[in-house]
Amino acid sequence: GHFEIIEGNENNHFRIEMDNQTNEGILIVQKELNFEEMEQVNLVCRVTNKARYHHTVDATVARPFKIKVIVKNMVEGFVFKPSRMVTTLTESSTTKRTTHVLGIYQAVSADTGELSESTKYAKDSDRANWLIINPDTGEVTFDGVLDRESEYVINGTYTATVLAITQERDSYDTSTGTIVINVDDVNDHTPSFKNMQPCICSSAKYVSLDASDPDGPPFGAPFHFDVQSNKMWKLGRTDATSMELVPQQDLYPGLFTVPVRVEDNDGNGHVVNLEVKVSECHGVTHCSMERLIQPKAMLGSPAVAPITFTLLLLLLLPLLLLLFCQCGGGGLGGTKGLVLAEKDGGLGTLGQSDFEGGGQVDTMLPLIALSGEHGMAGLHGEWTATGSQVGGAVGSSG
Repeated sequence: GHFEIIEGNENNHFRIEMDNQTNEGILIVQKELNFEEMEQVNLVCRVTNKARYHHTVDATVARPFKIKVIVKNMVEGFVFKPSRMVTTLTESSTTKRTTHVLGIYQAVSADTGELSESTKYAKDSDRANWLIINPDTGEVTFDGVLDRESEYVINGTYTATVLAITQERDSYDTSTGTIVINVDDVNDHTPSFKNMQPCICSSAKYVSLDASDPDGPPFGAPFHFDVQSNKMWKLGRTDATSMELVPQQDLYPGLFTVPVRVEDNDGNGHVVNLEVKVSECHGVTHCSMERLIQPKAMLGSPAVAPITFTLLLLLLLPLLLLLFCQCGGGGLGGTKGLVLAEKDGGLGTLGQSDFEGGGQVDTMLPLIALSGEHGMAGLHGEWTATGSQVGGAVGSSG
């Protein structure tokens, strides 16, 4: 058979399911019953055959029957009345904090509808920290900078929850209420371009630019665009949120400042200076911003070695010159060069010149180099020196 409820189930609290094995109807409570709203429910039901009756059978013979449902009262806790507190505020047009009392939001006994003096109130969820709850009275106050474009406002609505904690006898009862703030928008933002530094190939016919505005209707799109006085660029096609910037002459690589005024649907706007980058794309279809940046010069390993050798040579050159000057002609000067005077004997002896004394201190001793067969290693050539030295030996080879 097939059971149906034809009267008394206007709030859809019940349904009847069929047990196919026993062919019995089962009355199911599918929605919570409240004793304070209904102490008794009178249902009128009917049962019919699943299959169609034969045409010889009068289907109206199925008589309805009644079911009386008695609702028992249960001791319930406290609940917020109403379950949702809804209010409307206008967002702040400045960054100054504002304070608004939204009202008193209290929990009452679900059985009697009365308040309890032992109930305390506290915030449960307040992501933006905009609300203040009086713990004794349940008064709700907004304190902050209300911004419709805040990440915590979803589709123009801010939602928070509060708790009511009631001590009855030796137990605590906790209930939750919801506060909903509908945030009205104001035109506190101007539209702007998503890309302030667009890039265009030098051979391109135009560059597309998208704009956005955090404000909702009617303070957002459609936008109005206007390219300010410019001989090089002009405004192309536009739609509600985008425009085309069209060059009026051949482009060459570089940076160009293009002032464009953009306004929202309410006329709130400003002039935006776009830094347009023109690049030689060399066969590719999209402009790459990196192409405008010259790569830094890098030295490879083949170039580093000669430079390092040259620097070392420059550092060693003074030392090499000093050595060659001291060593005489055996190196750079061939067999001729400057040599030091040989001494005839030990310290304090006179040379073959047979004179001593006199002479000036720090007197220069010119050395006259003569030809010889070897360098400093074997000094057998002729040499002479003139001058005098105090306390020293000066002479010439025989």
